Amino acid sequence: MEDTSPVEVVVITAIAVALTLVPLFLIMRMIRKRWRQAAAAAGLPLARATRIEASVPGGELLAYEDTRLVRIGSRPNSHQVFTSVWGTLRVKPPELFEASAQGALTTAPTFPTGDAEFDETVVVAAKDADAGRGFLTPRRRKALLKFLAAVPEGGLFGNRIGRTRDGRMRSKELTRTILAVKNALAELDDTDDYFTTIIPNRRATPT
Repeated sequence: MEDTSPVEVVVITAIAVALTLVPLFLIMRMIRKRWRQAAAAAGLPLARATRIEASVPGGELLAYEDTRLVRIGSRPNSHQVFTSVWGTLRVKPPELFEASAQGALTTAPTFPTGDAEFDETVVVAAKDADAGRGFLTPRRRKALLKFLAAVPEGGLFGNRIGRTRDGRMRSKELTRTILAVKNALAELDDTDDYFTTIIPNRRATPT
């Protein structure tokens, strides 16, 4: 059997490295492109290749892709990719407030709002039901319905709205989720609530 020359060893090694690195490079390039497109669609800057941090109307938005250690059965710990898209509201909801289409509420009792369309879709909870109803102005109910239509697996938990997904989000899902969170932050802020609900209900003072 003929011995392999040093040059052949180098060539074989180079080919093996290339076959390993090229697919990895292409995958990373596709991931970065996905995030660039999502950031551009939402009009937000990229902090890093797969991370968006921005102050937007109504609060702060943070979206990123990372890995975490997981253990599957008896298998050793391995790294699992996850994608997180969350917004932090500027306004503060009532204590233990939660709202989701999944109904995964565990911190407080649920309550109906009296809005049939909203109650059919969204499960809400708060420590004080009256405070929860007061927080859910017509504009906020509309904003939550819109958000959950775009992100059914998401929810509003305290002052944070969004979702975390195991694995990578595809381009359309990533863009849709970031846009939904950005829009929800602005719409849940409801800074005009005082003028649209309190002022019209006041009796005119005779002059």
